[in-house]
Amino acid sequence: MIIGKWSIDVMYGPGAQEDTEIVFLPDGTGWIAFFHYELCELETFCWRSNENGSIRISGELYQTIGEPQEKSNLEINELFYKVKLENTPSDGEMKVIVFGKRKVQSLAMSDIHGYVVETHNYARFDMEPLQA
Repeated sequence: MIIGKWSIDVMYGPGAQEDTEIVFLPDGTGWIAFFHYELCELETFCWRSNENGSIRISGELYQTIGEPQEKSNLEINELFYKVKLENTPSDGEMKVIVFGKRKVQSLAMSDIHGYVVETHNYARFDMEPLQA
């Protein structure tokens, strides 16, 4: 199941000073966050399941530290994913989400987030219950 909080860094604990997290909430919202000691970038989105097993992600807002908030242009119509158990360096076997590749059509900041989503595996870590 895709619902949850997923992190790159948690697979390598104790980890580095930076991380990218992606969160999928049950209400069809979520966010991508980039941390380097503190939150540096945050992009919120809405998501839904497609009939073919992929998900659609539509960006809402984008915020980077010290800059005004702006509308997100993140738009991924068909993103395939697989959740599986995988051996990781930090904690042995963890539940990991792996995203399929897609064709990037522009170089907007949101597409960098799309690229990060597609080129990394994320391990699930729910330290506290997620609120919808």
